[in-house]
Amino acid sequence: MPAASIHTATYEASNARVRLNLSGFAPGTTAVQITRQNTVTGKTSLVRGARAIPIATPASDTVQVHDYEYPAGVPVEYAYFQVPDSTRYQLAPPAAYDLSAAWWKHVLRPHLNRQITIVDYTPYDHTQRVTANAVVRRNLPVAGGDVRAGRSYSLTVRAADAGQRADLDDLLAVGGVYYMHLPGGTDNVPDPGYVMATDARELRAGRAHSAVRYFELSLIEVAAPDADLAGSAITWNDVVATYATWDALVAAVPTWNDLVAQVATPAEVVVT
Repeated sequence: MPAASIHTATYEASNARVRLNLSGFAPGTTAVQITRQNTVTGKTSLVRGARAIPIATPASDTVQVHDYEYPAGVPVEYAYFQVPDSTRYQLAPPAAYDLSAAWWKHVLRPHLNRQITIVDYTPYDHTQRVTANAVVRRNLPVAGGDVRAGRSYSLTVRAADAGQRADLDDLLAVGGVYYMHLPGGTDNVPDPGYVMATDARELRAGRAHSAVRYFELSLIEVAAPDADLAGSAITWNDVVATYATWDALVAAVPTWNDLVAQVATPAEVVVT
């Protein structure tokens, strides 16, 4: 099969994401898969939500995917496959996409992703999963165990004003798995990766009426959720709140890809 006629990777610093666009697929293409490779370690991963994107009309269909979990500060190469063809095509030459600050991202609700200011963190706890089982007529128990649990630690972040405080509240309200995204080469902070917040505590520091707040987050490292689990950066609630009618939406947004590229407001959080 020939390569897709259009394939680009564009970094969006304001949302800390890489926008991947593909169109003009080879005849017979039924789906597209997109991967990223860390060219330093050689590790290749599926881009979230891009395991098998359906293609109905190869000549005219367009694909747009946003990668929020790229390794920061190291050359990354994006590639794609046109199913059922097994040929690997380069989507964009290797490039390094770095961050200017730490980001705390929600894997399934990317519109909640926010920059954070890390103030402090504790050393890692390495919890063991072992038991000593007492056995009848034996002096010594029988040992049982498994690999250690994920590392856990406490992270303190600073909210400078009421807006940042509300953003962190919204991010914590939904729970689930978060991605700690840190600038490349960052020292004296926890490693980047996937975590869950088992507990959170808000603290006030300084004057009684100060808007500054500190959040102490109890975190534990977890496995990355399956790449098929992906969310959109814009919610239907936000679309309804922004555009009064379909005509208003069509007049303001040229294509569906332009709509889904928008980022909803953090307040659009659905918690049941």
